[in-house]
This record gives sequence, structure tokens and C-alpha cells, in this order.
Amino acid sequence: MYSLQSARELKRISLQANSPKKAFYVLILDRVPGGYQVRKESGGNGCVFHRSAWFKKTLNEAECLFSKIVSEKTNPARKSRRVYWSMGQMLLSGGIQASQQQQLF
Repeated sequence: MYSLQSARELKRISLQANSPKKAFYVLILDRVPGGYQVRKESGGNGCVFHRSAWFKKTLNEAECLFSKIVSEKTNPARKSRRVYWSMGQMLLSGGIQASQQQQLF
């Protein structure tokens, strides 16, 4: 994982689940030296319980992974009972896109 000083955030989405512990999932796409990094933070009740990061050489690979994870987490037919919805997405490379809180299908 790279330090925050060397990473440039390109995209971020915050997901929330309707669960007793208020589960959340934050996905971030960063430009880092030598490529791109998709980072996730997940947890509940406002505390981060898990962090992961995946390095990708190209922006296309990183964006594909980012989109795949969001699609899996927001799929109402997924095997897990926990289905997330978007709390807002920021596209920092082309300005900020603010979305309304909505269920993604």
C-alpha cells in the first residue's frame, strides 16, 4: 500500500447497508507511482474493521475492478443478505459527481 502523500484519489464511492451494525463499504481509486490502486475500507457503527488494496497497472484495469466490486455489493440478488446502496460518489478526475442516496440495481 502507498502513503497518502504519494496517492492521488480519482474516484470514491460510499456504500451503506441496512443492517443492525450500520455496515458500510468505501471504495477508492487512486493514482499511485507505477499504476493505480483500488482501496476499500469496511466496517460498522462508524468503525473501520477491514482495509484492503489491489494494485493495477492500467487505469482501465483499476476501473473495471472498481465497477465489479460496486456491482457485486449492490446486487440485490447476491448470496449475502447484506445489500449495499450508494451514499454518494465522487469522480475527482472530472469534477465531483454528487448522487442522491439511492439503491443501485
